[in-house]
Amino acid sequence: MPKFSVKKPFTVLVGVIIAVVIGIVSLFKMPLDLLPEINLPYLLVITTYPGASPEKVEEDVCKPMESALGTVTGVENVYGICNENYAMVELEFQDGTNLDSAMVKVTSALNTLQSSLPEDCGTPSVIEIGTDLMASEYLAVSMEGMSIEELTQFVKDEITPTYERQEGVASVSELGLVEKSIQVELNEEKVRVLNDKILASLDPSFADALEQLDDAKEQLNDSTKTLQESKDKLIDSQADLNESKQDLIDGQAELNTKKGELAQSEIDLEESKDEINDGIESLNKGREEAYNQLAELSLQMDEAAQQIASLEVAISQKVNEYNALPPDSDEAQSALNELTSLRATLATIEENYKATEKAKLEASSKMGSMDAQLSIAKTQLESADEQIA
Repeated sequence: MPKFSVKKPFTVLVGVIIAVVIGIVSLFKMPLDLLPEINLPYLLVITTYPGASPEKVEEDVCKPMESALGTVTGVENVYGICNENYAMVELEFQDGTNLDSAMVKVTSALNTLQSSLPEDCGTPSVIEIGTDLMASEYLAVSMEGMSIEELTQFVKDEITPTYERQEGVASVSELGLVEKSIQVELNEEKVRVLNDKILASLDPSFADALEQLDDAKEQLNDSTKTLQESKDKLIDSQADLNESKQDLIDGQAELNTKKGELAQSEIDLEESKDEINDGIESLNKGREEAYNQLAELSLQMDEAAQQIASLEVAISQKVNEYNALPPDSDEAQSALNELTSLRATLATIEENYKATEKAKLEASSKMGSMDAQLSIAKTQLESADEQIA
C-alpha cells in the first residue's frame, strides 16, 4: 500500500477529496429523524354521525361503508370501529400499493355511497396512516401542593397553550384530566303528582278534565288491547287461509299429476291394444297357414294310404304269380325281381306316410298352441278395453 501511494499520489489525492466531499454533503444534507417516514399500506375513513348510538352507527354507516370500500382494488382487509357519534373504517392494502391512487379510488367509492348515508351523517374523511400521525413525545405533569382539580386547570391554562405555540408542534392532547360535573335526577312520579296538585289548585275543573283524561286513557288502552287481540286473530286467520290455499295448490298440482299419469296410462293401453291386435293378426295368419299345412298333410296321407293299399294288392298278386311259376324259370326270376321292387316301393311309401303323420301331429300341436295364444290375446284385448273404459 505505501508503494502504491508513492507511485500513484494523484489517485490517492482524488480518493481523499471524494471521501471529504461525501462526508461534508452527508453532514449537511442527511436528516436526523427519530421516526423516519414509512409508507404504511393503510387508509382511515372517519365519518361523523352526531347523536347516534354505536349500534345505529354500525347499522346505518359502518356496514354500508365496509361493503362499498371492500370492493376497491388492492384492499386485503376491512376493519370497522363503531363508537358513539362516529364510525371509523380501516382499509389494509397489499404491499407496494400506490396509496395516492388508492385514495382516489376510495374517495370515488365514498362519493357514490354518500347519497345512501343518513342525512345527519357528515362527509367521510380519508386519512393516510403514517408516522406523522403518531405522537412523538409524551409528558407527565405534577406539582406539589395542588389538588387534581387545580392541576387540571393549570394544565389547561398554562401548559397546553405554551406547547401549542411552539414551532413544529401540530397538536397537543391532554390525558387524565378531571372535569367536574353535577348530575341531577328527578323523581318523575313525584313531579307528576306535584304538577297535578298545582293544576288542581289553579283550576278545579281541570282536575275533572284530568280525571276524564285518565279514564279516556284507560279506555284507549282497553281498546288498543282489544284491537291487538283482533289483529292477532286476523293474523292467525290469515295464516290458516294461507295454509288452506297452499293445500289447495298442492291438491291441484297432485290432480294435474294424476291426470297426466292417467293420460299416459291411456296412451300405454292404446299402444298395448295395438300390439295385441298385431299379435292376434299374426296368430290368425299363422293359424291359417298351419290349417292349410294340416289339410295338405292329410291329403298326402290319404294318397299314401291308397298307394300302400294298391301296392299290398299288387304284391299279393305277384306272390301268387311267383308261387305258380317253376322256381328256376326266367319268369319266376322276373316275378321275384318285380316283387322285390314293389316291396321296396311299399317300404318307401310307408316311411313317407309315417313322416307325414308326424308332421301332421306337429302341425296340429302348433295350431292348438296358436289357438291358446289367440284366446289369451283376446282376453288381454278385452281387459285393455275395460281399463280404457
